[in-house]
Amino acid sequence: GQRLSKMISSDPSVKLKQVLTRVEGKEDLYNPDFAEAYQKDDDSRRIIDAALAIEGLTRGEGVHACAVLICRDPVNEHVPTKLDTKGGVEITQYEGHTVADMGLLKMDFLGLRTLTVISKAKANIKKNFDIDIDVDKIPFDDPK
Repeated sequence: GQRLSKMISSDPSVKLKQVLTRVEGKEDLYNPDFAEAYQKDDDSRRIIDAALAIEGLTRGEGVHACAVLICRDPVNEHVPTKLDTKGGVEITQYEGHTVADMGLLKMDFLGLRTLTVISKAKANIKKNFDIDIDVDKIPFDDPK
């Protein structure tokens, strides 16, 4: 496996098919030694076939902190969903850009800069006035 991996370009966008066969416009990625190993060596063929089978698959899952998918119907009528093991909420099994490309409305309600400002403000209030502010307990209609 290590010998084969050294025959592949370090370009992160390279696909194994491009290394294995000449692809128009990507001829520089083709490696004849790699192709020969695939043709003549059973171990190399098994390794490359296994790599081809998993190339492009999702490595893991992640949940966006504040992305919300908005639909007129239940979300699970449009995309596969599952129960998130960490938060206990229903999440899609598609990546965010995929659901947006499908025409579904994905909204991100998280402003990291705003959260940073709030966090620094809380720290300054604690440091200067020794007051702990719980932003989750401030009513939205509080005029102050």
